[in-house]
Amino acid sequence: ERLERLEKDRQVNLMCFAIPNNSFDLIVQNLGNQAISVYMHRVLMAYSKYFNAKYKKRGHVFAGPFRAKHIETNPELLFTSTFIHKKPESTDKNNSYAKYKFSSFQDYVVQNRWGNLLKNKLIIEQYKNPNDYKNFVETNKTSELGELF
Repeated sequence: ERLERLEKDRQVNLMCFAIPNNSFDLIVQNLGNQAISVYMHRVLMAYSKYFNAKYKKRGHVFAGPFRAKHIETNPELLFTSTFIHKKPESTDKNNSYAKYKFSSFQDYVVQNRWGNLLKNKLIIEQYKNPNDYKNFVETNKTSELGELF
């Protein structure tokens, strides 16, 4: 029932994510006026409360405000998803992005673990099958994609 209410009232669609060691990256589709700012405020506040309670700390958890970049074209969307999915590997050579559990990559190439909470159709439906998306990610170099950001 709570999930149904969340889905009905949502102002953003979470399309892609990765949470490497020291940051997190998202592709979020805005569905309402200034919805991303409200969404990010809720995410950051919820995580800060969790972190401070868990580690018995107080105060700021994040070094500064979130940064956002408006994605204007479809190629930019596809390459941004690649950049995000490969980020865990670029920040920690011991982590393979293909098996990293704190990323939506597996939700694109195997099975969506999050159901309607992760809206990956806009990206994944542009490929014949999940393996084609996997090949797209594998063949694009993260270092070249970093120039977009």
